[in-house]
Amino acid sequence: MKIGKKQFKKDEHSTSMPEAFLEKVVYPFIPQITSRNIKVYFCRSNNFDLNLKADWEKYQLVFFNILQNAVKYNEFMGDILVVLTCLPSKSSNPNELILETEIIDTGLGISSERQKMLFVPFLELKVK
Repeated sequence: MKIGKKQFKKDEHSTSMPEAFLEKVVYPFIPQITSRNIKVYFCRSNNFDLNLKADWEKYQLVFFNILQNAVKYNEFMGDILVVLTCLPSKSSNPNELILETEIIDTGLGISSERQKMLFVPFLELKVK
């Protein structure tokens, strides 16, 4: 599942996304991850500077929610892969970047017909 693509601007006044960010977001899930023997892997698919100007609080909230589902609905001894890729934006400004974030897991997934309902406000999909 992808969190999505968000445009960020890179400049000398950027708010830093520390390397420890991923550990901070994963930390609350350590008991579940450990008890279910889930392995979590992190990958930056290209070498980019994490010094990006962005609303990290909103990013962390979305990231946390999707990671929570990846842990909650994953299988015993499953895997979670977090891939960060920095891509050029379609704008003419070379300092604008897209941080693509993918959270891939070995859980059951959501049927294609139910995926259409994912972003309906205040709707929670129940696992059958």
